[in-house]
Amino acid sequence: MPVAGVPKTQVPRKTRIESTTPLHRAYERGDPRAALELGETYDPLLLKRLNVRVLNINFYAHAAQARDWYRKAAELGSADAVQRIMELTLSNR
Repeated sequence: MPVAGVPKTQVPRKTRIESTTPLHRAYERGDPRAALELGETYDPLLLKRLNVRVLNINFYAHAAQARDWYRKAAELGSADAVQRIMELTLSNR
């Protein structure tokens, strides 16, 4: 559901954190999949691929945030996160 006065592609920080709190807790327990999924919520390439605007899902793309979460996932052993970092890096060229 869109938030009044906020562009459809953005969600206030409080709303985003509330919706991802279980993932944050899982990440804090050392779950690399949780960090990967947190990165996916910001990943502009993934959001575009999923046609998020058409689906009217209120996430906003932020490559630096995605990269930070992917880095954390990679540090926890996620090979998928390493691939996502490479994809983001190549897309910036």
